[in-house]
Parts: sequence; structure tokens; C-alpha cells
Amino acid sequence: MKRYLLLFFLILLPVKMYSQDFSVSLGTDIPYQHYVGLHLHSEQFEGYYRFGILTAPYSDYILSISKELGVSDTYIEMIENAYDFGCMNTIGFAYKFGKNRSWYIGPEFRLDFLTAEETPIALIEQVTGIPSEVPSQLQGIATATLGLKTYALGVRAGYSFPISTNKKHRIRIEVSAAKHTSTQTLLKIQNRENDIINSRLNTVFWKDVFKDYGYIGGLGFAYAYHF
Repeated sequence: MKRYLLLFFLILLPVKMYSQDFSVSLGTDIPYQHYVGLHLHSEQFEGYYRFGILTAPYSDYILSISKELGVSDTYIEMIENAYDFGCMNTIGFAYKFGKNRSWYIGPEFRLDFLTAEETPIALIEQVTGIPSEVPSQLQGIATATLGLKTYALGVRAGYSFPISTNKKHRIRIEVSAAKHTSTQTLLKIQNRENDIINSRLNTVFWKDVFKDYGYIGGLGFAYAYHF
């Protein structure tokens, strides 16, 4: 996590040097996250960090869309518990343009942690082709937890307009799109990590799920207050 905080400060440093104000935001990206954000503004640029959470119904929408795109039911069943809750982190930089610099567009980096939840051991063995070393008579009561760490690069564009005469209160309307660049599974069986199975899961999840279907996008709305 330290390296991502360093990346955050490196991105925001040029904006901070010329910043005129900062703002906080509270918003939602449909169907990705609900978030709070910190934004630093100069006349022409903006840097930001957003911390969000993934919960229902967005988690259900993501899985439904993934299934419609062609992700196997087996993979959906494996990760559906992990998608019950997630911590989402976004670092971005935007160029502002147009009248009153109300329009903006720029790149962003996303790092998400999807919580480790129980998943059937038989499914893990089926997908990886590697025995879990849990005796068959114990598989009904033995536990396995599977979480995900995902990385993505994308772009965000939006329009910001004031809703108060002093222009401190604003509404932001945005569209965003991103593509996963890598993923990492977080698997434990009986509270122990298995590096061999984890490595195999990383390979098959990337090849069969996130490489071809790992797209994030949607429509965003937020309230922002400028200090």
C-alpha cells in the first residue's frame, strides 16, 4: 500500500504546487462504487484520490454483466462471495477546459481489494486441476476463502457546475472506462496459504476472466464542496 500512497503524492505534487483550492466530494459510479474523494485544483488541472466501497446492488450488477459477456458460471460462482464487499481506490489526474473550465478529462489508476470470503474447495480443485490436499471426507466442513486484488488503468471525463451563488457547492457528472491490467488472488485453505494453487489461480483467472472481460465503466454523479 505504501507504494500506491507514494504514487498518489507524486501525481498530486505538480497540482499542489499551483493549486488554488481543494474540494471534497461524495458520489457514486454506477455500477462500480460509492465513494468520498479529495481533489486539488489549479486553474487548468486537477488531481484526486477517491476511496470507495463496492456493495449490493452494484456487486450483483457487475457479476450479471460479466456473465452476459461470457464469463463461465464456474468462475462467477467462485468469486461471487468476494464481490459482496470491496475497498476501491482511485488516483487520477484531469485536464480542465471549456467555458469556466467546467469540462475535464484525464487518466486514472485503480487498485481494488475484494474481500476474502468462503468459496467451495471442489470448485478450486476443478478450476486449477490441483488437489487441495484436504481429505474428501472433510471437504464439506473444511473452509477456503478467496479474495481478489485488481489493478486497472482508465480514463474519466466529466462536467462540473455550481449549484450555489458562491460556487462552493457543485455537482459533477462523469463517464469513466478502465481495463484491468493485472489481478492477484488471495486464497487460504484452512487459514493457510497455498502458493502453488494461488499461482495457478492467478494464471487461469487472468487468462479466462480478466484479460478478455476485465472492463470497468459507468456513469457517475457527485456532490462537491470547494474550500
